[in-house]
Amino acid sequence: MRHVWMAIAVIGLATLYGCAEGGGSAASSGGGTGGPVGPGPAPELGSGDHTPSSVTLTVLSGTGLSVNNPADLAFSPIDPGELWVVSQGDASLVIFDHVLSNPLTGERINSTNDGNWSHFFSNACGIAMGAQTSSTGNGWTFATSQDSNNGGNNFMGPTLWSLDRGIIGHYPPGVGIGLGSHLDMLHSTRFAKGIAHEADNRYWVVGQAFFTVNAGNPQVCLTRYEFAQDHGPGADNHSNGVKWHYAKGQVATVSGVPLGMYYHPTSKLLYVSDTGNGRIVALDTQSGNAPVVVASFTSDGTDYEVTGATVTNVVAPGTLLSQPSGLEFYNGLLYVCDHATGIIHAFDLNGTRVNWLDTGLGSNALTGLAFGPDNKLYFCDKKNDQVVRIDP
Repeated sequence: MRHVWMAIAVIGLATLYGCAEGGGSAASSGGGTGGPVGPGPAPELGSGDHTPSSVTLTVLSGTGLSVNNPADLAFSPIDPGELWVVSQGDASLVIFDHVLSNPLTGERINSTNDGNWSHFFSNACGIAMGAQTSSTGNGWTFATSQDSNNGGNNFMGPTLWSLDRGIIGHYPPGVGIGLGSHLDMLHSTRFAKGIAHEADNRYWVVGQAFFTVNAGNPQVCLTRYEFAQDHGPGADNHSNGVKWHYAKGQVATVSGVPLGMYYHPTSKLLYVSDTGNGRIVALDTQSGNAPVVVASFTSDGTDYEVTGATVTNVVAPGTLLSQPSGLEFYNGLLYVCDHATGIIHAFDLNGTRVNWLDTGLGSNALTGLAFGPDNKLYFCDKKNDQVVRIDP
């Protein structure tokens, strides 16, 4: 089958480069032009006047590879040419093979491949690649976050999957108790808007923690999930799971807007797009009081709350961001897209903006971000059902 790359803008590089701006400068929130001549930081967003015409926006396409309300995306750690996209509108995973090649080929995984997909991939909106931790297949894993409350019973949380394409989405007959191809699932977060990998089988999720729902006052938490050893495809032993809930009520989500997170392994800070408060925050994961056991689902492991952890502003509210969504860390910078404005920003870790690009897509478009093997930035355009690469 013949597949094509399509460009939705043409290159019009200018010579001016955007000046660095502090995260506290409200006057700069609209973008703007000008700055010193010459190369600067975050060249992935271009070096022109920050307008759509200063770069080429290339849409990834291929027969059978359409996406529907793409929410998030990530490149495979074992085959960097594979781009995995959460297509939220049709509850599928779309895998683009060999993204640097032309034509493009790939695969779609959904409920037609896995009869239990509707629970374990329920309104999935986030994806995070993991590590080689499983005894199943090639051993590599990844996880998804589900923006769902499981039909009202709140039995929902992140799902662990195999990165082996001979397993994911393929019902393994005679294995476990027949619960599809997932490797594990824990159930302490409903309406989760994002996910990040820490190490091994540990992930961070943002959403309403079960113990707060059970108390009658649903609040968003930053929750660290430890899957420990997965139960393998088709099984349901969750008893060794451990969850730690941080920063109860200190961040806010927005209905229908996925958000981004990044765990920094050296500083052990968790960077989060606080969509509902229009800011970027950092959670010091080493801070806080001794964990206290809180309510959890039966046979779903143990839940703890950690109070007193330090949450600080990286980019303050009311300055440059309205609804921060996708977030990526690359070459020492945080790249953040704004769902409300269509602008992608690059900040240093002090919250100073060093570059930006107005994609021209406007509100309700930008969600997930990911850097590819070509060192270029790829993003999800939820409004126009497309995955786009920035060619600066």
